Amino acid sequence: MGGFTLKEIPFAEKIGNLGTSLIRESGVGEVFSTKPRAKYAAGARTIIRVNGKPLAFAFSVSWNIQTQQTPIRTIDDFLPYEYAPKFIEVTGKISGWHIPGEGPTALDIQQNILSFLFHRYITVEVRDRTTDALLFFASNAVIVSRSESINVDDLARMELEFKAIGWKDEKEPRTPALARGMQGAKDTATSTDTSLSQKAGNALNDAASAIRSVTKKLF
Repeated sequence: MGGFTLKEIPFAEKIGNLGTSLIRESGVGEVFSTKPRAKYAAGARTIIRVNGKPLAFAFSVSWNIQTQQTPIRTIDDFLPYEYAPKFIEVTGKISGWHIPGEGPTALDIQQNILSFLFHRYITVEVRDRTTDALLFFASNAVIVSRSESINVDDLARMELEFKAIGWKDEKEPRTPALARGMQGAKDTATSTDTSLSQKAGNALNDAASAIRSVTKKLF
């Protein structure tokens, strides 16, 4: 008769455990996760929000964060002495289908010819739908370019390019520990200087009081 017998079940379990171990050790399991919740972000479960509302027509989003540094060069040295912070520039692109009646200007995402001088900043938010982890967020963004294409054998597409002032991702922006340590040392030094000044002032006041008391006794 076909099928497994009861004696063969433990052997099948061993084979299953061996296969799981091989997948885990080979690293394939890190990419093709067998768990209900995957470890890596994927486009199919990423949600894009503009001004807090899901952008239904979008099928692609990308961003570029440049933290420019200026080399400080000195005479008789072909290597830079150090790199000094210059500026931060945040740019990105959103690609999607053009749904009639729901274009960027209709949704108040991009300025039109009359609101160009008065249009407000927009917010761009990208999150993982399953874990709700924040992947990218810009609160002061503006659309600077829009390109569209319509072909006879495809849906109408468009691409929005935006620029933003600052950004936020998985880690909340905060002052680095080194800078905080330097500030703490500065505060400590300031407080130390203040306490020394107070002690010196108190000593002078005591000396002045002693001199006045002696003067009264003498005269």
